Amino acid sequence: MAVNNDEIISQLKAAAEKVFTANLRLFVRPVSCDIEFEGAETLLSTVDFTGSLDGALGLCLSSENAFKIVSKMLDADPNQFTCDVYDGIGEVVNMVAGLLKNGLSLYGHKMQLGIPKTREGVENDFRVPEGFSKVKLNYSGSGISFILMFVYKQAIYES
Repeated sequence: MAVNNDEIISQLKAAAEKVFTANLRLFVRPVSCDIEFEGAETLLSTVDFTGSLDGALGLCLSSENAFKIVSKMLDADPNQFTCDVYDGIGEVVNMVAGLLKNGLSLYGHKMQLGIPKTREGVENDFRVPEGFSKVKLNYSGSGISFILMFVYKQAIYES
């Protein structure tokens, strides 16, 4: 099954819109400008994919934006990194990854998801290994901004 970058972008946008707008009631939209987190602590939450596409989906955002998202999820007001913040942001990237997986299955891609991993203090970008492609979408709205990245390659052997 050939990889079509436009299909990936379309499905990633649809997944992000559903999670942030329908589930979290945060009205965000893709923006063309780069998002910078100058001097801010950042979180990067990732979910690995294996199958007809191998790679990872990442969500990068400032700690301030992570706190806003988690406060919507938990009806609480975190102001420091806690297990709830890590778990909440991990759950957000996991929801986007699940919807992306389902959307790409419409094009014949079969993939399995790994366990979300969230860490602080990382740069706001993935490194792209040789032979991988990258889709990067910047989002803003409802007082938050974040970056979604999907790094992938066609698997040599499908699972």
